[in-house]
Amino acid sequence: MTKPIIIVGAGGFGRVVAQLITDINRVSDSWEILGFVDDDQSKDDLCFMGLKRIGEIETLRKYKGVSLALAIGDPRIKRRILEKIMTFGTNYDFPPLIHPSAQVGETAEIGSGAIIAWNSVVTVSCRVGIFSLVYINNSIPHDSLVGDFATLYVGVILGGASQVGDGAMLGSGSIILPGKKVGAGSVVGAGAVVVNDIPPNSIAVGVPARVIKEVEDKW
Repeated sequence: MTKPIIIVGAGGFGRVVAQLITDINRVSDSWEILGFVDDDQSKDDLCFMGLKRIGEIETLRKYKGVSLALAIGDPRIKRRILEKIMTFGTNYDFPPLIHPSAQVGETAEIGSGAIIAWNSVVTVSCRVGIFSLVYINNSIPHDSLVGDFATLYVGVILGGASQVGDGAMLGSGSIILPGKKVGAGSVVGAGAVVVNDIPPNSIAVGVPARVIKEVEDKW
């Protein structure tokens, strides 16, 4: 029996999540996508795979106990939207969504609301936190930690026992060496190589990665 699910966010990533759920359904018929919710009324003309914007986020008040997928890449925006949704007082479900092409070890822990996309690998004794995003072709090896609300864009490689803090964002192609830590709320630029710990709420770029400034909106 399929379960109803609504995608929160009708942008490009919303379409990606719609495709991801459709691919899950090809393997196991699990979800009935009801549509997208987004506060941007200009997306009323959106029609992707037969799915449309069904209203603003406030519309979710009408859907009791429905499953939700937060299709939002920016951790800070995602957290604010989730906080708004939780004020509606409805018992929503936030399932982890794992693309069939991803490989996840039996001892890996995947948090609620997490999304693991095409061809990513999560090996053993890892934790991928709640509402995190592990995008396409990511590698998360043994004993690594991806914090809550963290976002790993395309082709990120973590070393063993590395840590990505809550709300951190790792740009496409970035590498975190084994045992190194990216602090909560920090941003690592595309292609950067982290050879030393990055403090919280910092922006780091380059090879090797160096901190160039602080993030204004602290996590």
